[in-house]
Amino acid sequence: MRLAVWILAFAITVPAVAQYRPPGRDLSLKWTNETYLVAYCGLGGYDVHTCSQYERDLKEMTLIDRAELLLDAVGDLCPYETHTAWTSSFLNGLYPKLLLPYECRSGLVNSAGVGTCCYTISASGDHYSKPRNTAQLFRACVTSATKKIGSQLVRPLARLRLGGLMNADLRDLLDVNETLDGPAPFKLGPDKPDGSPWTPPKIDPVRAASAPLDGRISTRQRDLVNRPEDLARLEATGHEHEATLCGSHETTTIGVQLAHVQYEALCNGDETCLHFRTMPTFHGGCDRRWTATECCQWKAIEHAFHTRWRECQRRGDGFCSRNAGWDHKEAHLSANRGGYTVAGTGPIVIFSCPEYPHDVLPCVGPGGVRGPNTPRAFLPFLVAKLGLS
Repeated sequence: MRLAVWILAFAITVPAVAQYRPPGRDLSLKWTNETYLVAYCGLGGYDVHTCSQYERDLKEMTLIDRAELLLDAVGDLCPYETHTAWTSSFLNGLYPKLLLPYECRSGLVNSAGVGTCCYTISASGDHYSKPRNTAQLFRACVTSATKKIGSQLVRPLARLRLGGLMNADLRDLLDVNETLDGPAPFKLGPDKPDGSPWTPPKIDPVRAASAPLDGRISTRQRDLVNRPEDLARLEATGHEHEATLCGSHETTTIGVQLAHVQYEALCNGDETCLHFRTMPTFHGGCDRRWTATECCQWKAIEHAFHTRWRECQRRGDGFCSRNAGWDHKEAHLSANRGGYTVAGTGPIVIFSCPEYPHDVLPCVGPGGVRGPNTPRAFLPFLVAKLGLS
């Protein structure tokens, strides 16, 4: 019995050191207390611990990704919510803020990589609220007992799309059960012996500040990346990505996502290394509103930014890696959801300048404007800017 108690205590108090992939339970709308959401990882289980900067950052990236997946899953069933997500400050107020020059705000690095560790996620989070607001919109839509799309009730249709094991993560995020008529079954940790609710342990301030995103050029990260096995796995991500290009003669073996996971795995639990190597979440595919030629152009743009990211990784350059990673993410976002022609029905995006990896401002984009624009406006601009056919 003592051994069982000790094992449980160990599971609760020892932080994770492997690659972190935030599950829906860590991000759930069930946690109305923002401190829970931002400060703790392992929520809804037995391994609750203080999140490091690496884990907080991945929570942010994953929340953005989950909001986009909700749009894919039920956006057409909830047209008002979809319109609100795009036209309010929820998502299109977020995407232009994802490049590192905006995130840094102070302590910016210069072209020689001189500066400070420039991106710290505070206890109140950073970009958490906007994708959570989007999730709350869709939760209200799919759980309504009366809401209709045309003549059909939304909830039974949404139940088909959000049901099954594959969608458990989205349901956990929305805090809904499989039938969409009640909350998700998990709760915050085990009950105490007296039956009272369990609460997370005290926040560890040292861990909360650990493994931040460093914008400087790191000789340590450069040396780790350029070890033979690490470099081979980094280049494998490029090989897998190149195989997705139109007309490519390369063949995929393990897929882009798994190649990235294998590259990160060589950090062996070092969260600073993991933070440096982890690219913002992305998905393949292309919006059917783009032509076949335009889809191929977006694939080439995605690959150009992925290539730039690998170059930044080899240099140990945190600022450049982060910018290239978000450029790559927003190129995928543009391909997947940016083929719209009616204003307010898709993402507004922004890109950094490939030729100035430490520029503190985004590119002067379409029409000579330095700032966000539609993917349609950016497509010919980026094709020309990156020298693509």
